[in-house]
Amino acid sequence: MKDNLIKYTIPILLIIIGLFDNDFWHSPFTRAGIISLITLILGWLIDNYKQLILIINTQILHRKKDFRLSIAYLYRIKVDNEYLLVKSRTRNYYQPVGGCYKTLPSSSAIFEKLEVKPDRKFETEKGIAKNDLRVYVRGKNVISFLKWFDSKKDREISPWREFCEELISEDILPWRQFRFIDYVGFPFLVQVKSIQYSITFTVEGLSDAKA
Repeated sequence: MKDNLIKYTIPILLIIIGLFDNDFWHSPFTRAGIISLITLILGWLIDNYKQLILIINTQILHRKKDFRLSIAYLYRIKVDNEYLLVKSRTRNYYQPVGGCYKTLPSSSAIFEKLEVKPDRKFETEKGIAKNDLRVYVRGKNVISFLKWFDSKKDREISPWREFCEELISEDILPWRQFRFIDYVGFPFLVQVKSIQYSITFTVEGLSDAKA
């Protein structure tokens, strides 16, 4: 944040200095400031063009609307050109191994600040899901919420739990060979963020899936 402030402050100062020159538009300070500012803005647009739709929807068009966010991770397990799927515990279909991240009790402070409301409508075979990152967030706070998630603070950061619940506990894989997973060298391959209208919950839905 501090570095970005400095980067934008310098060209603005150059433009201000140009105001005191006899010919503002032909002043070398003005030109240098404008060129630097345009370069910075274009660079930001190139780096963040994929997020522009998200920013426009949440920060401009629907600032006061509640968005339902469901943030999960999925395993892509491929063996001999076939992918491993497991039967859903709540619905009649097969799906990749994975599920929603869980929050920690210490997340209550940031949730209160960002006016985050838990989704009480989603049920599992054990009843209403607790501490899952299925929440409602006001549009104006969506970007801040995603930044909190990316910080990895006050939330589950290991995908081991779902792997264990869906493959080890169900005796699909032997527990001795899969007592733990070494994640070194196996980063997340894909991160997908999208906004879609949810018929079930009649709110804007933002899903964030990692595989």
